[in-house]
Amino acid sequence: MVTDAHVRTCDAAGEKKVFSVPFMEIAERECARPAMVNIVALGFFAEMNDVIDKDSIRQSILGRIPKLSEEIYLKAFEAGLKAARQFGN
Repeated sequence: MVTDAHVRTCDAAGEKKVFSVPFMEIAERECARPAMVNIVALGFFAEMNDVIDKDSIRQSILGRIPKLSEEIYLKAFEAGLKAARQFGN
């Protein structure tokens, strides 16, 4: 289970592994844009499992965003990858 660090989790997690990640803080600190929180989370999920190639995800992001915003989106994605690596994946 993955939650934003600001979200309180209930006991429903039981024996499952729970990751409490400060997605909003990362988006604010690394990108100065809280709106990048979903892209940060996408990077986190991409690093935590190798289901889809990270380069494919980057290309997909670039294909769906407004021109001239590529740098901030990729920065947010990379911040999510980095956050996941800190969990030892």
